[in-house]
Amino acid sequence: MCLAGCPGDGGADISTSMDTETWSSDQGTVSPSTEDVEGATDGTGDETWGATDGTNPQTDGTQATEDPSTGDCSTQCDPGSCRSECGLECDCPQSQSCGPDDRCHDAEECEQGCDGLVAECGFACGSWCGPCAADETCSIHLCGEAVSCSACPLFLSLVDKKVAQARLEQIVVSLNLRVDDSSEGPRLFDISLRSSDGVRLVSVQEGPALKAAGKTLCPDPITGKPFSRAADGIYRLLAVGTNSSTLSSGQLAVLTFAVDNASSAEVFLVRTEPVFTPPQVDEALQMTQYDSPLAVRL
Repeated sequence: MCLAGCPGDGGADISTSMDTETWSSDQGTVSPSTEDVEGATDGTGDETWGATDGTNPQTDGTQATEDPSTGDCSTQCDPGSCRSECGLECDCPQSQSCGPDDRCHDAEECEQGCDGLVAECGFACGSWCGPCAADETCSIHLCGEAVSCSACPLFLSLVDKKVAQARLEQIVVSLNLRVDDSSEGPRLFDISLRSSDGVRLVSVQEGPALKAAGKTLCPDPITGKPFSRAADGIYRLLAVGTNSSTLSSGQLAVLTFAVDNASSAEVFLVRTEPVFTPPQVDEALQMTQYDSPLAVRL
């Protein structure tokens, strides 16, 4: 069992280390035992969560347009990007414009318009590409049936919703992973998510993509449920395993939320670092807008 080595609500961080692996949190450091913690390493190269020195690689980026309402948000954009990790807009070079993928594009590409940029909604390269239908949502300039980020490797999608007396009663959400053929999949993950007021996570079921890789969700040591809830309302899902296999594209988990007397609900992934291990897989994720909200309406 992994109960003894799993964090509760302490906010542990995950990353990989060459030799030792520990949980590092604001409540102290816990070193998992190979006897009672799934995911601990025994020196054979098996998977585990680990700690680092707390530093993150820094990259030079473009200065973003500051917004005082963003608080501690980074004002730096990655090279070639026109939006920072916390949503601030960045200026592209004079010969380029911001495209639907939040990257800077040459003028010739923008001249192709919404069709050439595969943009169905919102603004792309300064042009309005139109709204989505009433039962769809606009995510990274593409319309879809309640998908948080259609172009991201980690995203949420609506599976089902229950309505009673013109109010949402329950929503079922899929947590999905998309891995390109040319990319490496993550081995483990530490995912945080939040929901709008009156929307509560009540159950989580492991998805086929998680099971196929021989991984499992670590239960909360108090509730025994495969997720934890912090005092600030953030939920956490922690995947562990004793093998070095990587996760493939598919459904990681199914999340059921109870909705209290509301006509709409939002669920969104919380941007944290790292989410995935190994580091290079997480770096690719952090360059996307994976924390875009999943909006569900009546």
